[in-house]
Amino acid sequence: SSGVVNLMTNGLPQGLAEISRAGGVGIGTAMLGYRQSSDANDRIDSLLLKGALTSYGIATVSYAVKKFKGQ
Repeated sequence: SSGVVNLMTNGLPQGLAEISRAGGVGIGTAMLGYRQSSDANDRIDSLLLKGALTSYGIATVSYAVKKFKGQ
């Protein structure tokens, strides 16, 4: 639901960098949410955690590049 509120407030992401940040955070949050709500086995649980961390990492790198370029 926070993703819907974000879209209503900020509109759809524009450009590849903005999409990668929004997508990374959205996908990471969805993976963590599913991980907490499911009774998945340890292997799936570990993959969801790694996927979420990777998604957040992509969003962080994209934001860092934006700041480094001074945008």
